[in-house]
Amino acid sequence: MYPFLLISGLELSVSMTAPFMNFLAQTTGHYRKFFKTTESEITFDIPAFAKGGSKSAVEFLTELGKTQMFDVFIQERCDPSRVNILQHGRFEQLVSAKFGATESLLPTKSTFKLHSHAKKKFRGFIKHL
Repeated sequence: MYPFLLISGLELSVSMTAPFMNFLAQTTGHYRKFFKTTESEITFDIPAFAKGGSKSAVEFLTELGKTQMFDVFIQERCDPSRVNILQHGRFEQLVSAKFGATESLLPTKSTFKLHSHAKKKFRGFIKHL
């Protein structure tokens, strides 16, 4: 008999959530440093973000920065209507515990531009203040 088969799907999901969230907070939690704001836009510098983490994670962070999942992650943090929700989420609590709560969680400008090699620009997602 395999003991891991006795764990229900929900129990397995709960037991995997904490280590995965800790891994993400440890690996990507420095993301707040790479938002830049000007009078008219917010930018996020993916190449600097990838290089700003641990040396062993540069390749992982570079590839992560190319994903739609990461694009959505950054977009959500630029949406002023989501500030309160995100600040109280488990991931942001872990990031604040590891990297300090002194950095602002979200940029405050009303538009967003994501800098990557392709310099993608998101339109229509961010509401104007």
